[in-house]
Amino acid sequence: MENKILKLFGLIFGIVILFSLIQGVSALVIESVNQDTLYPGSEARIEINLNNPDSLVEDISFGLDYSKTTLFTPVGASERTLEELDEDEDERFSFSIKASNSVSPGDYSIPYALSYYENSSNASKVTKTGTIGITVNSETKLDFIGSTDNPVIGAKGKINLKIINKGFGEVKFLSVSVQPSGYTLLSEDSVYVGSISSDDFDIASFNVIFTKKNPVLNAFISYKDFENNDKTQEVSIDLRAYSSEEAIRLGFSKPSKLPLIIGIMIVVAIILLIRRIIKKRKKKINGGLK
Repeated sequence: MENKILKLFGLIFGIVILFSLIQGVSALVIESVNQDTLYPGSEARIEINLNNPDSLVEDISFGLDYSKTTLFTPVGASERTLEELDEDEDERFSFSIKASNSVSPGDYSIPYALSYYENSSNASKVTKTGTIGITVNSETKLDFIGSTDNPVIGAKGKINLKIINKGFGEVKFLSVSVQPSGYTLLSEDSVYVGSISSDDFDIASFNVIFTKKNPVLNAFISYKDFENNDKTQEVSIDLRAYSSEEAIRLGFSKPSKLPLIIGIMIVVAIILLIRRIIKKRKKKINGGLK
């Protein structure tokens, strides 16, 4: 019976000790991390929200550690302090960060250190370390250049749209459709281009017959950006087409050789005919002499 009482007493004592230990450890935690849009070479704000679900804590310090990376640098202070934070209270720390021009769009992590003292006479310093995640976005920037091949009115030619990706991230599933103005399409009105990497380009081409001197390339471009968002852009580019005479005069179209060939054939035929007539006359003259 005594053993049972001792065991029960020990169990109760252990529960009391465990409960007191749990109560004595503060659970100051990062509740959320909010970040403004960050592009390579630009600055953004990061907000760290701390939550204290337990007892009062004091001398709070929260800092971001940039010592092991060259891709990000702090703008202003990289550490924030707070005298105290009561139970069930939140505190928001704000930092400014700059991404280098060479950083690639994607997800990254930055180490942090959180320290504080519990509100007790013999409290020791509590230190927590970890990482917060940040995202570098890709600013989509497409440039467009329109050009033509054989821009002669009434002749078969080609309209080209050069698409240059000047952004930091790849664009995917890109397609181009056109609305004819000053030309008749000989090919489909839509061309699938696919993916274009950063600092690269591709060309969408359409076979046409030009009908006016001032055709316009009206194009509708659709694609998915680096964050997989659907994007659309419309462009309107003025082009130039020429009459046959203008094209020859400007030197980018050669005159047809058919008239020259026909002329040569006529001259040859006339020469042959004249030679034939001369031969017949010579025969008559020679026959008369005999």
